[in-house]
Parts: sequence; structure tokens; C-alpha cells
Amino acid sequence: MLRLYSGSGSQEIDLQGKAIPDDQWAKYKQLAVKMLNARNAGEAARFLDETPFEVHAGINFFGDEFCVLYASVDFDTYIALGETASSPETNYVTTKIVSTLNELLSVYIRFVAVDLATNDLPSTVQSPVLAISSSTVERALEDAQQLLSSGRGASSAIDRAHTALHGYLIAVAKSAGIEVEPNEKITAIFKRIREGHPKLNYIVPRETELGLVLKAAATIVDSINTVRNNASVAHPNVEVVPEPEAMFLINMIRSMLHYIEMKLKT
Repeated sequence: MLRLYSGSGSQEIDLQGKAIPDDQWAKYKQLAVKMLNARNAGEAARFLDETPFEVHAGINFFGDEFCVLYASVDFDTYIALGETASSPETNYVTTKIVSTLNELLSVYIRFVAVDLATNDLPSTVQSPVLAISSSTVERALEDAQQLLSSGRGASSAIDRAHTALHGYLIAVAKSAGIEVEPNEKITAIFKRIREGHPKLNYIVPRETELGLVLKAAATIVDSINTVRNNASVAHPNVEVVPEPEAMFLINMIRSMLHYIEMKLKT
């Protein structure tokens, strides 16, 4: 989710659905555009008029309730807005819009944000059906998929995807009688499995090179722990990882799940 305007406090946004019915919002939006034009804020009026904004209810980690001026936009628009999101011009335009809407509405607009329309996104790596699992893994995978499907974005799903992989590796290790230390990192667990599980011990052509690839993949996935702690909505972070990078990390996690599952079934 790309933030174009942010109020004070936590920057986490968990969308809860539309706060104003479409017919009422259409009237308020038209009136706000008219007021902005009358106040010589033509650029702000155009932006509000031309962008398919809706007013959504939102909540954050602390339970604060607020509203978000939210739009789902196409790829080109999303990229263009991303390039100017932190510019003084965008700040001026969105501040004018928020000020006018808060004057008209009975709700409080705290953010202006846009998401990339999901029908404009490339196909993602799908979650595999796992032969070895646990209730924690299944719940985490379901949560991640629901977050992605609901339009809340990949940055919201990173935490659940990471939890799913971590739990899956622990389940695989236990099923093979491989001991795992409490709070052991993903890289260490993956190494134990690769070295100790008979089906994941890689002895085939180009063993050295492919071994390096697998180690690098595990290191990348382990780095997601830092990302989710410091740049995802799993915690009240000021800035979150952009949607393309977040989806890349989730695809990495799912690819790891696919790889291990295929090896176990071979």
C-alpha cells in the first residue's frame, strides 16, 4: 500500500471495508471537488475527481480507529504516484483534500493511500498443499492468503508467510527425528534438514553450485525476519516495504515450500 498522506501516530493500516456507502460518498466527493475549486486548489480538485477514491474504515495495532481515503489503481498510475509520493506538490494536494473532507464528513480521514489493482499484478507463486504440516502452519498460510485476497497487500502478509515457513521447517525436522533448538533461525533449521534428512541430502550433478543456491535462498528468507520486524505491518513501523518487494519475498517463501515438498515426495 502506497501512502500519499499520513496523519500522526502509527503508520499501520488495516482496512476494514467501506465507511461511507457509494451513493453518499459520490455526493460528498462532488461537493469536495466544488469546494476545492472555489478555494483555488484546482490541482487537488482534479486529483480527487479523477482518482477512484473511496472512504474506508481502518484500524491499527493499537486499536486506533480512523478512515482512509483509499483507491485501487492500475499499474501505470501506481508507478507514477509512487515516484511523486514524497514530493511537496503531492503533500500540498493531499493535505488540501484531507482538510476539505474532514470539514465535510462526520468521520476522520487519517491517511490517503492507494493499492495496485490485483488484476494488474502478474501471477504469484501459489501456496503448495503440504504433506507435513501443523495447525500453526495451516493457519499462517490461510491468514497470508486472506490478506493478499482482501487487497490489504503483500506487506501485510509477510509476517504470516514467514511464520508458515518457519513452522513448516520445524514440522519437517520433527517428522524425521531431527532435533531443533528453541528459537532456532530458519537458516540453521534448513541446514539441519538438508544435512540430516535423507530426501533432502543433495547428491546430483552440479552439487556444489546448487548447494550454494539453496544456502543463498535460505539466507534471503531468513532476512525476511528483519523485514517483518522493521518494515511490515506486523509491528507499528513508520515505513513498510513496498508492495513489489513484499510480494517477491512472499514468492521466495512459497518457492522454498514447493522445493522442500517436492523433495519429500520424490
